[in-house]
Amino acid sequence: MQPSSASIGNIGNNIPDVMTAAQQVGYGGAKDALQLKSDVTVPKELKASQVLVRNHAVSINAIDWKLLNGNMSIIKTYTFPHIPGMDCSGIVVNVGSSVERLKVGDAVY
Repeated sequence: MQPSSASIGNIGNNIPDVMTAAQQVGYGGAKDALQLKSDVTVPKELKASQVLVRNHAVSINAIDWKLLNGNMSIIKTYTFPHIPGMDCSGIVVNVGSSVERLKVGDAVY
């Protein structure tokens, strides 16, 4: 993710308690392995290197698709439910204690 120079103020104070997310509940095709949930708890405590982003757009790329199907389970396995994907764009709403490149309010893409 790349930060932009745009900042939109004190957005970090407006983090909701729940979010909508596509959760992976097992390995397989998207129809069987993904469930859309509207009551997923938003993480409040971040690890030192984590960044919380309010997403405006997300995607599942080719590697995510292979992970979803379990085709790369020798390399990477998940505890379910799991929120797949790392490609997103949005606004940073919280950062862990060791994050230096990003700050709350940065646009990332």
